[in-house]
Amino acid sequence: MSMLVPPAYAPASGGAALLRRGLLALWLASAPVLCLLWLKVEPSPDQAQFDYMAWMATQGMPFYSGSFDMNWPGAMLLHLAALRVFGPAPWAWHLADFLLMQGVAIAAAALLWRAGFRLAPFVALALYPPVYVTAGGWMAGQRDIIATGLSVMACCAMLAPARRELAGLACAGMLVGAAVMVRPTCLSVLAGLLIIEALPRAWIRWPRRHGTAARLAAPAAGFALVVLAVVLWALAVGNLDDWYRQSVLFTAQVYADEAPMAMGRTLLVLFGRWWHWMTLCGLAGLALWITRDRGLRYPLMLVLGLAGAVLLSFFAQGKGFGYHLAGFLPLLVMLTAVALDRLAAARRDASDPRAGRWPAPRLWP
Repeated sequence: MSMLVPPAYAPASGGAALLRRGLLALWLASAPVLCLLWLKVEPSPDQAQFDYMAWMATQGMPFYSGSFDMNWPGAMLLHLAALRVFGPAPWAWHLADFLLMQGVAIAAAALLWRAGFRLAPFVALALYPPVYVTAGGWMAGQRDIIATGLSVMACCAMLAPARRELAGLACAGMLVGAAVMVRPTCLSVLAGLLIIEALPRAWIRWPRRHGTAARLAAPAAGFALVVLAVVLWALAVGNLDDWYRQSVLFTAQVYADEAPMAMGRTLLVLFGRWWHWMTLCGLAGLALWITRDRGLRYPLMLVLGLAGAVLLSFFAQGKGFGYHLAGFLPLLVMLTAVALDRLAAARRDASDPRAGRWPAPRLWP
């Protein structure tokens, strides 16, 4: 039986390998500098509140029952972990967040590598940290970009090699579960992953070795495991009812009849003014990715699905806050990296007539 495999590059030239090593060195060298810069940025009011709630939790006053907040416990638990690891310091969360961001950068690079790109992963690896750190305290470190980062990791896990397919799918479900605990609107990510997995393989052109039932059960089980763990934690602490009353009932009462804010204006300001260059580069990368694959394939479907999930979360919350769209930053970085990758490939092909045009997916017997 035949199956489709991801497109692969021809063997890289010495110049391409040198460029990749240079980008990797840039990522490593810039990390301590960017970390110091990020630690000097004051926490946003939301982050300071979560820090205080985490400290109160260490003093015997659990979340929800010892303090009040409408958010789900994911962000609070992350702040609590940062406090326990690095101590009750103002920079504790930013340091933990910086390390988590680097994990997202690695996951984005791995996703692009598994999608068949060979330069884009290193571009994304070097580009995302400075973009993140310079985004400001009301973008970086906030719940939306954290949840999207976890979702990027989940999408990378969905592309795990065939020998680790079910483990990768289960890990993806666990990461989405963590994202939902941070931002419950990320439940749409799980729905999207299950829908894509249920599609015929010929439609999305990506190899799988297990049946549809196993591929759907693995991420669902991973997701359920995380949710169950958090619920059991809440039962052990004794704040499950308080969590429900504050995060579900109170939030529904407060925002049920509230009119949406200026959503269109926020979109225009972010994509048309603040991120205009990244938006243009991202759109170019999207077009070049589609052209290379001669349509939509599984990795790009995952990226576009995340973009749709970020937009859905933005409109579902209805507040019009710019940081609710911060999840687009890692996606724009990935698409920008693809644009640079394809331009480099076009230049290589123009200088080497034997290289041919962009490689297309091939059949593996």
